[in-house]
Amino acid sequence: MLPLFNGADSSRRRQINLGGTSTTNTAQSTLESAKARRHERIEHRRRVDAAVRVQGWWRGELERRRIRERIFREIDERLSADLLEVGIVRRVCFVGRQNVDEKHRAVLGKWSRGIVGRYLERLSTVPSLNLKIIATILLSLVSKDVLSPFTPYHISFLTALTSISKLPPSPDFYSLLSDSLREITKSSPALPNLITLLFSPPTSDENIRLLLIHILTIPLLPNRLPLQTLTTFSASLPLTQLSPRIVKTIVSSLKLDDRVHLLSNLLVFTPPRYTKLPKQALAGYLKLVADILDGLPINIFDPEAAKTPESEGEDMTMNGIRVTVVDSFDSPPSIPPPVDGKTLKRVQTLVSSTHISSLLTSTSTSNTTSPVRYQMLRVLSAILRIWPGKRDSLVSLIWNNTGTGGGGQVGGIVKELWRGWVRSSGLGREMMSSSSESLHGGLVPLAQPRSRLLGESEEDQVQDPWPALLLLSEIYTQALGTMGDDEFFGSGGAGGSGRGSTSYAKASASSVAAGMKNQNPLTLDDLTLLSRMVLNVVWVLYAYPTPSTPPPSYSSSSSSSWNSIRMTLTRMLRAIHARDARRSFVTPSHWIKLGGGEDGWNGFVEAALAEEERLRLAEEDSESYSMDVDGSAPPSTTYGSRRKATTARMRQNRRHEHLAKHQRILEDIPFAVPFELRVRVFRAYVALDGVVRRDTAGGVGVSRVAGSASMVQAINDFNRSGRYRSRRRNRVEIRRTHLSQDGFDKLGADTLDLKDPVEVVFRDQWGEEEAGIDGGGLFKEFFTSLSKEVFDLSRGLWSVNKEGELYPRAGGWSEQAHSLAWYRFIGRILGKALYDGILVDVVFAQFFLAKWLHIQSPTFFDDLRSLDEELWNGLVFLKRLETEGEIEQLGLRFCVDVEEFGQAITNDLIPNGSQVAVTKDNRLQYIYLLAHFKLSKQIRKQSEAFFEGVGEVIEERWIRMFTPNELSHLLGGSSQPVDLEDLRQHTNYGGLYDERDPIIKTFWEVVNAFTEDQRRSLLRFVTSCSRPPLLGFKELYPQFAIRDAGEDQNRLPTASTCVNLLKLPRYSSPSVLRAKLLQAINSGAGFDLS
Repeated sequence: MLPLFNGADSSRRRQINLGGTSTTNTAQSTLESAKARRHERIEHRRRVDAAVRVQGWWRGELERRRIRERIFREIDERLSADLLEVGIVRRVCFVGRQNVDEKHRAVLGKWSRGIVGRYLERLSTVPSLNLKIIATILLSLVSKDVLSPFTPYHISFLTALTSISKLPPSPDFYSLLSDSLREITKSSPALPNLITLLFSPPTSDENIRLLLIHILTIPLLPNRLPLQTLTTFSASLPLTQLSPRIVKTIVSSLKLDDRVHLLSNLLVFTPPRYTKLPKQALAGYLKLVADILDGLPINIFDPEAAKTPESEGEDMTMNGIRVTVVDSFDSPPSIPPPVDGKTLKRVQTLVSSTHISSLLTSTSTSNTTSPVRYQMLRVLSAILRIWPGKRDSLVSLIWNNTGTGGGGQVGGIVKELWRGWVRSSGLGREMMSSSSESLHGGLVPLAQPRSRLLGESEEDQVQDPWPALLLLSEIYTQALGTMGDDEFFGSGGAGGSGRGSTSYAKASASSVAAGMKNQNPLTLDDLTLLSRMVLNVVWVLYAYPTPSTPPPSYSSSSSSSWNSIRMTLTRMLRAIHARDARRSFVTPSHWIKLGGGEDGWNGFVEAALAEEERLRLAEEDSESYSMDVDGSAPPSTTYGSRRKATTARMRQNRRHEHLAKHQRILEDIPFAVPFELRVRVFRAYVALDGVVRRDTAGGVGVSRVAGSASMVQAINDFNRSGRYRSRRRNRVEIRRTHLSQDGFDKLGADTLDLKDPVEVVFRDQWGEEEAGIDGGGLFKEFFTSLSKEVFDLSRGLWSVNKEGELYPRAGGWSEQAHSLAWYRFIGRILGKALYDGILVDVVFAQFFLAKWLHIQSPTFFDDLRSLDEELWNGLVFLKRLETEGEIEQLGLRFCVDVEEFGQAITNDLIPNGSQVAVTKDNRLQYIYLLAHFKLSKQIRKQSEAFFEGVGEVIEERWIRMFTPNELSHLLGGSSQPVDLEDLRQHTNYGGLYDERDPIIKTFWEVVNAFTEDQRRSLLRFVTSCSRPPLLGFKELYPQFAIRDAGEDQNRLPTASTCVNLLKLPRYSSPSVLRAKLLQAINSGAGFDLS
């Protein structure tokens, strides 16, 4: 065949089917088609049925309208007949219950007018059921058109009905009257009758409840009533019949706006009657107010503060007590709705001094645990929560009120709260009896701690234990802020039995005799129990997950509520602990909550390290994000701004509660953790930072947390061998003849990071480099010599108190820029010592250490004692003077003279202070201003420069876990006696010596016979510090060592303090060894003799 018809491309021919497409349906398509037709028929029938029903309803509606029209026409036609005739009454009841238009309302209005005019006396003949229906109709007519000309007749008719009918009013009686009162004008003639109608039903618990819900929630209700009507309304209010039972469920049924208006209206009518109300009625009223306040957001009545709500994740310093509260999982609180000016002004009377005083006085009873007193405490606690901006003034007012249950004493309410409410509550008894708990290992003795926190014990089913405890915390914390140590121990010293109470009894006798107005209302026994109870509560709130249920007195989110409670209690706990840290009145174990033994301690350290690593990574991520956004690295800042930036990052990155549990404990209640364990955590923080820096410098990079165990292992390896093997080393050359100046020039520069190892190269007096490689010893030698120079009083940078403790020199040359640079340099060097674990033989004044930790006393007065005890005694004497004449004889003014560059300069403590005399009324202000000037203002620049230098090496949060005394020990070692057995077990020997050598045995026998001062002199001679390490001599690096120094009997022992090495000649007898050793250690010589 031809290729055209049968070739290679024949497979591409087009296929044509001339038979057409098959129309055969499948079984499935047939079923679906039948189903669709069936649905169409069903839908058609549904539409037909709906149309029939609509048509039927419409025909019925037309018929009903026709009938109603006919009935209304019949009523209208028979208005001249007997209006109470059964037929008319039935017709009115039939058509009046339906929706009545304006035309038909006029017919009913004429009928009502006719009844009022002629038939009121015959209403008793009408069946009571019909009367109730008629009352409902009339209420509806009044509420729908209160301005109608027929409204006065409706009201008169209703008033007559309520006085005749024995049936209870309609369920809508008060709600319909509320609608009418909201619409009626103040000048309407119907208004007085409407008020009369309001109080016409018989008084019952339910009617009182409905009256409060519907009538007293009307905005600005007193403003809507003319004076005469207002008087009638006020006199008719059934306030004397209030009770806690009646108001129990009122607040839960109200919206936020209604709660505010109910509170506003109650404050108009009730406070003037406080003294006249029965105790039960007053308790009911106070419960209602407390319930309302518990359901309101914070700052709702403080518009300015509400615009910028306080962040819960912020670091707060209140009354000198620093508290950190982490953010919760809850959404940020919304800004509360605005409250109109008139309502706001009225509500503000709740926190006026007049009202608070009246409230305290009127609730005073012989029984301090009465229900009315409890409800008053709830109100006060809620007020302090709602008005944080007024907290200080309100607390002062409550503290100074003597009409409370505390025996007429200023601050007596604190004693009442503690002994009458907190101590005796189920929560108080359980928490005071709780033993120590452990986060890691050990038993947790508090069974179901969260249920106990909620106050669910049998004793607390009726009374919530939290308001009294929180009110006590607020009042007592602020009182401690203005209470001197002499006043604090004045009461407790006489009656307490805690450790140290006897020693303070005599010292406090003069204080008690002087009748101090700010005397501590709690004894030391009370404080011992209170602090232990609060510590147990706070520990549960820190160590356990936040309870999912808010406290009974809080209606806000559970997390923010418990955080607020934790913050309040922590402030008081830290304030009490601060007193104990200055003058101990409890045993050290009193504050410890963490047990668990060695395994528990290791677990705590591992968990704290994991949190520190997560926090560090989060801060790095935050900084990287900031650099990406800005396009450049952030500029260098001052210490203050850097601190704020760090705090902001911490607040942002610590939202998740489980990431910060251990760090919150260490920062907020560090005293609950043993001091030795906190030192371990601090060393671990430093080592972790060193591991990260070493690995980063080597290009290893920073790995995410793989596990606590691997992290701890890396830190242990670093501490044993890697501390001085960093790939980044700072090499500095120091001239021995200019040691401090070279140190300042080389180590004071911003470009030098002191966290990295510093390799010191000494140059002698001829400028030649000394032989030797610095493995840490040469730097310690340099640091020891440098410390002696920079803390020398002759340099003019430091002053010393009576106890020999150092603090920055005030004024003059020390405030110059060059001196401030030296303070910053000294801070950097001390930070380096803390970082490397080098002990410094220097002791700072307690007030300066407190300033360093940001926990200085808010009044500054007690800290003044560690600066100038004579000045402190003089101010105590001034505070105790009773007569105006005695104070005037002193001739004091609000100014202080200081010497600068040889001239006396007068500094005013207040504007024009040199012309303002100190009097009996203003002496406390003078005392606190003078203390503030001495402790803070005079050395502010010097202190900030010093703290800035420390902060460049040591993270501030690392040392927040210590008290001033503990920080002093961290810097200079333990104040405990030298443990020779511990020193002997951790001593290395070199040369010809070993532990069995007769000379070594003789050495230890001689040292064992030394006095404590001689032992400390030996330590200073060998290690440059007279105090042993905090955790024992195992922590001394390098370890204490002894090596032989020949046979010369005339040679003195020498020491290389850079490596803690004693070079001891082989003396022939114990007497020679003792004589030579004492001569050497008392001469003050060290490595210079080696």
